[in-house]
Amino acid sequence: SNTITIGASGDTISIPSGATITNSGTATGFGGITEFDMFRLTTSFQGNATPISSNLERCDTHSFEKIGTGMSESSGIFTFPSTGKYHVIFTLRGKNSESSGERHHQGVILVSTDGTNFTDAAQTANNIGYYSSSANNLQNSSTRIFIDVTNTSTHKLRFDVYASGNSNTYTVGSTGMNDTTMTFIRIGDT
Repeated sequence: SNTITIGASGDTISIPSGATITNSGTATGFGGITEFDMFRLTTSFQGNATPISSNLERCDTHSFEKIGTGMSESSGIFTFPSTGKYHVIFTLRGKNSESSGERHHQGVILVSTDGTNFTDAAQTANNIGYYSSSANNLQNSSTRIFIDVTNTSTHKLRFDVYASGNSNTYTVGSTGMNDTTMTFIRIGDT
């Protein structure tokens, strides 16, 4: 019923240069990104966070717009909008506010496949040294995972931060630009 089959399994279908494909309905299988979202930390904090559970927002400046439904977040736990294979990137910005010494600053992506128990999936770290007398020494790092989300009720993510040294180690956030961010890109079907 209203099905058109072009080619067979394993065939290659060529689309000539200059051709345009339009989709005014809900056609699937064309390989486009159906989910893209980015959250950020809005306010800097000192020390550890297990997880980062407050002062998070969907990016809303510089013409950002999510694709698809977007991620859901509650108390630092992120839920996926649909099943599929996702590329997740955690970018961590740390600050050493002391005018001497070095601070270790670590970010971790944790994954749950049962909705309750979380395990480390990827880590990134900064060693923030003393670089200037301004006492606002900054360092960025990032880590990423690829996750196959087969059940949106049980597959969850969280982002933890561990800061060694003393109270002079900060995780940097801002409402006007991206410092510490979490990016989610659905790249294919499960």
